[in-house]
Amino acid sequence: MMVSIIGSALGPVLMAFIRERSNSYTPSLVFMLILMLVALAIMVLHRPRRLAES
Repeated sequence: MMVSIIGSALGPVLMAFIRERSNSYTPSLVFMLILMLVALAIMVLHRPRRLAES
């Protein structure tokens, strides 16, 4: 729950950051993708063991 709240809060901030720095568009995009992957990994790791086993 906490991860999704943080993710939804960071989304618009990252989009504004990318728009503001159009010169460094690719590094910002890569940074955003890395953050997304980290958030996904955290969500998968914190999933209950029952769902992971089935």
